[in-house]
Amino acid sequence: ITEESRQEQGRAGLSTLTPEERQNFTKWNEAYKSKFNIPFILAVRNASKYTVLSALEGRLSNVNSSQQEIAHALFQVDKIAFMRLLEKVTYSQDQE
Repeated sequence: ITEESRQEQGRAGLSTLTPEERQNFTKWNEAYKSKFNIPFILAVRNASKYTVLSALEGRLSNVNSSQQEIAHALFQVDKIAFMRLLEKVTYSQDQE
């Protein structure tokens, strides 16, 4: 896991999960990997731990195919990259 990911997950509250939340997160995450053969990916920069847990539970219970989940995961990767890039780039109207 990258330092950026660790920071984003920390701000989302994943480092402060209760024992029950951590148990659910671990169980659902493993079930997701088993069902779709890919890790669960979510852009968590502006999310809370409740958003992450709800998204994981929801995507796990979806009847999506593995291909649909791969497409969803790639969309999330795109969002992550875009948000990280925005953080590093400043735009000035004077540069036009």
